[in-house]
Amino acid sequence: MFAMIWSFLLSRTLVPTMAKYLLQPHVHHAEGESPPPSRNPLVRFQRSFEVGFERFRGGYRNLLALVLTGGRFS
Repeated sequence: MFAMIWSFLLSRTLVPTMAKYLLQPHVHHAEGESPPPSRNPLVRFQRSFEVGFERFRGGYRNLLALVLTGGRFS
């Protein structure tokens, strides 16, 4: 019972306070503007993954458009 009480108290006091100090606000960039370079390897991995995924999604969209407009594969 004490564990549940402490968990409730911490979730209402300490956790939001720490989240406020540890989480940084998102910086929005203009359309087409790239974000500033980062030295963090996880950020670099995420950005390169997003670029690759957007390339894959564009190719997939073009393939679907070709199939739906009547292009037939035999």
